[in-house]
Amino acid sequence: MNQGTAPKTKQRRLIEIAVSERGDTTFSKGIAAQVAAVRGWWADKSLGEERSFTVAAPENLHSVYDLRKFLDEQRPEDAAHDEALVVYVTGHGVSRPSDDHFLLLRDSDEERLPATSFQTADLITRVLDSDADHVLVMVDSCFSGVLRKDLLRRVQALSDTRRRLKSLVVISSANEEGTPHPEQFTRFVEAVVSHLKDKKSGFAAPHLSFEEFFGAMTALYEEGVAPEVQFLWPEHSLLSRKDHHQPSPCLPNPGYEAQSVLVGNARSAVAWSAADLDSYWLSRASGQPSQGDSGWYFTGRTSHVRRMIEFLEGEGARSLSPGRQDRASPHCSLAS
Repeated sequence: MNQGTAPKTKQRRLIEIAVSERGDTTFSKGIAAQVAAVRGWWADKSLGEERSFTVAAPENLHSVYDLRKFLDEQRPEDAAHDEALVVYVTGHGVSRPSDDHFLLLRDSDEERLPATSFQTADLITRVLDSDADHVLVMVDSCFSGVLRKDLLRRVQALSDTRRRLKSLVVISSANEEGTPHPEQFTRFVEAVVSHLKDKKSGFAAPHLSFEEFFGAMTALYEEGVAPEVQFLWPEHSLLSRKDHHQPSPCLPNPGYEAQSVLVGNARSAVAWSAADLDSYWLSRASGQPSQGDSGWYFTGRTSHVRRMIEFLEGEGARSLSPGRQDRASPHCSLAS
């Protein structure tokens, strides 16, 4: 499980770039479902003010100028070091032999991609070059795996400090040739959320580490059903894997439940939680100290309990009143 707690952030922003108008009605509905699944994780009100993300999404994305205007308004490159950024990009994508990936908008001309579509790596580099210490970029688009080579080239322009920061993560939903169906990502995200909410999975902290995030996706992956998620940045190494054991404010745990504080910090690691205590005493009170027990405290003793009640309601009650030395009749014993 992860180590420590996630760094505190003053602001958390979910930037959505979802192009749904370049396709039929089925495609548009699929994009809407994807956006709902992402918001259902990162912008859910149940996360509370300290973990939920504020959504920033453009009203219209008809042309590349609309997207540029939105980004100029949001200015993700100006994000402060104590801000967590999650960027979700989805829509039709195309690649070229140059290893460039382009996001197609409604008015894009596939014969003039550089001029009429948006080069996805431009946005990613813009975000990575901010001061934000915690970034997660998810590109859910066809052929988005080609971004790996493009990013490896572009990040060389970043400062040494930014390149060494392993809390900046970029993933895609497809490899270099993949064309994922919109439902794949939606169902996968929903499956991961359900997995994290399952108490048996063991994810109890307020935030996840990227190692846990990757592990949950790996555990749920089914070839041909789940999207071919690619980890584009940072490059995998022992150092990056070590750093990814730390909880990230970009990954609020949807299954986290705040617990009552019963002991001080020094004993919290070995003490039972309120939930543990509730489970323990409720199981004993119901006569089920272990799973599978049928409950034995109040089972098979009906006749004895009835005799006890009759005794207490009748003459026996008076014999036990203060000042009386009478003893209860031996026939009312509760022995089994």
